[in-house]
Amino acid sequence: MHFRNRGHDPRRGWPFFSRNRRSSRHPELGAKLVEDARFGDAEHLDCIAGAGRDVLARAAAKIFERDLAGSLSAAGPARGRLLELLVEHLRGDARARLVPVLRGSLGDPVLRATALEALARDPAPEDRAHFL
Repeated sequence: MHFRNRGHDPRRGWPFFSRNRRSSRHPELGAKLVEDARFGDAEHLDCIAGAGRDVLARAAAKIFERDLAGSLSAAGPARGRLLELLVEHLRGDARARLVPVLRGSLGDPVLRATALEALARDPAPEDRAHFL
C-alpha cells in the first residue's frame, strides 16, 4: 500500500497515525514520554494513547501541576480530551482542586458536557442551576 505525501515535512515530527500506532505497540514509550520534562501539552496526549492507566494517571497529575488554565486555553481541539483525562485520572486533593476549573469550563461548548458529567459525580448545591 502506498501513501501519498500530503505535505508532511518529516523534520516536523511523525504524523498522528504513526505516533499513535507506535505508542500502542510499545506501551513503555508512553511512560518515557510522561517522564520527560517537556511533557505536558495537550497535543502530547496522542503520543501516549496506548499507555496503561498508571501512565495516564501520572500524565494527568503532571499536566494538572503545570499551568492547567493555560493548557486548556492553548489546547485547541484537544482540550476536550485533556479535560477528560484529568476527570478520569485525578484523585484526592487534585480532584477537589479541579472543581473550579470544571465550573469555569461550563461556558465553553467543547468542554461543557465533560464538565457537567464530572460535576454530577459529586454534586454541590451551587451547581444545581447548571443541571436544571
